[in-house]
Amino acid sequence: MMQKKILLAFILLAGLAATARVGQDVDPLVKQGFEAKFGKAIDVKWEKIRDLYIGKFILNYQSMDCYYNDRGELLGTGRYFSSDKIDERTKAVINESFGGWLIQQAYEYTWANEMPQQMFILSNVKYTAIIRVNLFGSVEVIEKKKNKSLNRSQTPELSKIDGLKPTSRM
Repeated sequence: MMQKKILLAFILLAGLAATARVGQDVDPLVKQGFEAKFGKAIDVKWEKIRDLYIGKFILNYQSMDCYYNDRGELLGTGRYFSSDKIDERTKAVINESFGGWLIQQAYEYTWANEMPQQMFILSNVKYTAIIRVNLFGSVEVIEKKKNKSLNRSQTPELSKIDGLKPTSRM
């Protein structure tokens, strides 16, 4: 179970950071498994992170991800979706624990033979958090980080916006 949590957080962060090698060098077993499952997909792009292949593609006008191991086995699928598509029960669960936080990203994933789950990146003035909400409404915090505060010396372009003058205080 812990390995799935680590792998899921890694996949989500890797997708956001886009630090992996991008290209079409995909193992033939992975290509064969992908074609069998998602044959009508268009605009397919692949990333490889260690022994994990991540495919990003469009199928039926929906942007999707798929995850394959190096043996060509489908591990799961995922998709980003807009926050206005979050169901009311999930919104209430998030609001109960994170009222006042902004939903930066929403992602639904399904591991092979399991029920779908949703992950969210939330933020407020002080923190950014990655949480998971399952179908039963339980919330699990995957990661929570304190946001870095910026000052004018780190971002000198702020003083140019709307005629602001640099000062010693913010």
